[in-house]
Amino acid sequence: MGTKKENETLPPRIVAAYEAVSEVFTDPSRLFKGKVYPLRVRLRPIAVFSKPLDFKELVPKLSFIKNKRMWVGHIRGKAMREIPKGDFETVLEAAGVKG
Repeated sequence: MGTKKENETLPPRIVAAYEAVSEVFTDPSRLFKGKVYPLRVRLRPIAVFSKPLDFKELVPKLSFIKNKRMWVGHIRGKAMREIPKGDFETVLEAAGVKG
């Protein structure tokens, strides 16, 4: 699973870490072309990484991913996902960010 950019598929990456600072709320305004995503949450940036992290390299270290071979199923369709504190710290450490 990756991101499409023109005719190229980019590998799955993590580019930043955020903390949710509100409860989920509904806002029907359009943020992107195409589909409306009405469920929102306010975020506080923790860090924008100087270099994107290769998600596949982190999979063996992340506890929330139970099936390491079929890891895509754990994140498919999820723009945001809450992860355990230990996994959050693993991601920050890999990015060279102090938590």
